[in-house]
Amino acid sequence: MEAERTNPLQAMSNAEKAAALRFCETCDDDEGYDVPRQMMKRLETFGLVIDKKFGRFEQTELLLDVRDDLEAWELVHNASGNQTARQGRSG
Repeated sequence: MEAERTNPLQAMSNAEKAAALRFCETCDDDEGYDVPRQMMKRLETFGLVIDKKFGRFEQTELLLDVRDDLEAWELVHNASGNQTARQGRSG
């Protein structure tokens, strides 16, 4: 039996959460991702992505499991007036 995974969100910075969400979005549209490699490596340390080499990353089951929590965080974070959660986005 696999040990229950812990939710990494409490240990993540706002920038890491935003990057994880952005990576999910780019996986949904299947047109490549625009999250910097350095950030992808940070997400890998949380177990959210796997480095498949040659500039390719893959979502893990953990990222899929916490995606709803990330989306809820984004709603609350943006509602509080902090618009820096999603860098490069204009509303």
